[in-house]
Amino acid sequence: MSNRLGTRVVGAVDTAHYSVEFASGDVGAVSISWGLPPGVALGGDCEQVLGPRGAVTLASPLLLSTREGKAAIEVPQGDPLAEQARQLARCVRTHEEPTNTGENGQRALQIALAAVESIETGQVVSLR
Repeated sequence: MSNRLGTRVVGAVDTAHYSVEFASGDVGAVSISWGLPPGVALGGDCEQVLGPRGAVTLASPLLLSTREGKAAIEVPQGDPLAEQARQLARCVRTHEEPTNTGENGQRALQIALAAVESIETGQVVSLR
């Protein structure tokens, strides 16, 4: 499959929409696109996580909105890959459990591959 961007052929899907139904019955909906023409921006806060008890806008600071009100949450700035390497070294030295385990990574990969399979087949892909 290939898509056209201007006169250049891009050999990748540039937009995806998918939903994930969790064991709790909650449904997550995700839309991802990097197919806007050069120089075009959507503007505003486009990256949000919505849940049954509220929403988080992914900005700096994070903005948490619930029925109880709104709050800004400061997130330390820095290089996430460097922090990940520091944490890995610390875990090797101390035998501490890493924040993101191999099981987390494997599950994330399963979800991504299921999304690709669904795109290719046009069918719902269930993971248990």
